[in-house]
Formats: sequence, C-alpha cells, structure tokens
Amino acid sequence: MGEKFDWGTHRIEGDEVHLAGWATHPTLEEAEAYCTLIAGSHYENFLIANYFTPAEVRQHIENIYAFCRYGDDLGDDSPFDTEGRLTLLNAWQHDLEAVAEGNWSGTAQHPILNAVAATSRACNIPLKPYVGISLQPYWTCRSSPMSKMILKHVETYRSSTMSCLIKHNRLEEYRRCPSPDRK
Repeated sequence: MGEKFDWGTHRIEGDEVHLAGWATHPTLEEAEAYCTLIAGSHYENFLIANYFTPAEVRQHIENIYAFCRYGDDLGDDSPFDTEGRLTLLNAWQHDLEAVAEGNWSGTAQHPILNAVAATSRACNIPLKPYVGISLQPYWTCRSSPMSKMILKHVETYRSSTMSCLIKHNRLEEYRRCPSPDRK
C-alpha cells in the first residue's frame, strides 16, 4: 500500500475557506485519474479495487472512495482545531450540494466531487448517501456507509447493465468482462 496521500494545503482566513484541490484537474478524465491515484496510493489495510473488480464499476468505486477518504482526512488530519475542521467539512458539503443540483449537473470546485457527480449520474445515486457519510462525526468509521452505498447503487448499476446486455442479445459481451462472481 502507499503512504498517506498529500492533499495539499487547506486555508481558513476569516470567512474565506479554500480546500486543497479546488480548481485543479478540470476535466472529468483528469478528475477520475486523480480519484484512481488516491485509491491506489492511500495506505489502507484492504484494496479499494483490483484486477477482479469488474471494469465497468472500478472507476465508480474509486470515485466514491476518494470522496470518503478526502472527507475523512478533512476531519481527522487537517491542521486545525475542531471548529476549523468543521468549517472545512461544511465547505466540502456545500461544494457537494452545488454539484448535486439538477440531477448532478451542477459544478463543483473540487475534482473529486466532479467525478462523484459522473458516478452518481451513471449509477443513479441520490445526494442523501453522500450527505450521510460527510455529516458523520469524523471520529466514526465511514467504511460501513461507503460499503453500503457501493453495494446498493454501484452493484445495482452493474446488474442493470447486465440486464440491458441480455435484453439486447449481448450476453457474450457481458461474459467477457472479468468478474470473480461468474464462472
């Protein structure tokens, strides 16, 4: 596993807040590559995605993981007191709410949230699960809500993709996709 990810510098100057990463990686392709880098480089005691993760959901899992990891590190590791950390988490949530407007067609300042918007549109994920994760006190474990969101929404997306392929007589295309749950 990699070392702790270096997000950059967060700033709080009076009423002005700047989250590390804002206004970087402007295209969706760059934002998703950033999420992949985060998922692959962060220290964890488990793999986020690997060779056995179906290709059609791997990026979605990495995007959701990057969202959770960033929010968790805002609360746990930012160099501010509790009030400052809550200020950062509030800015993160406001950016999330901005991108979720209009069925995830809004614009975020943070590239992770732009990648999350693409995942949410593709997998039909509402705002509520993300808010549930980001509003938890930062000292609680976020892996359970993240796992539930992936299983409920990303797996539903994958199942509906399979159903669509079967319906359109493209089952052979689905069978070629690597997956540990198919023999």
